[in-house]
Amino acid sequence: DMAAISGEILSGTIEERELKSGKFLVSFNVYDGTSTISCKIFLKPEEKAKVIERLNKAKGVKLEGKSGISNFTHELEIMANVVIET
Repeated sequence: DMAAISGEILSGTIEERELKSGKFLVSFNVYDGTSTISCKIFLKPEEKAKVIERLNKAKGVKLEGKSGISNFTHELEIMANVVIET
């Protein structure tokens, strides 16, 4: 299912992990005024530094992506394919 949310990235929650494919998985938590939602983005190595810098500077974000239950945490998460700083 597709979902769209807007809110603020919680300080200290941006994490990155390199995958076997060479891409990076960047995860962070967004508080939308009601609850906190885990969000993830897949990035190419050449995109990673710029995107993480922009996420760290953003006062807030609007994002859109596929929502679902994480296989690891069993909580709601959004695999974002559109992220806009606000």
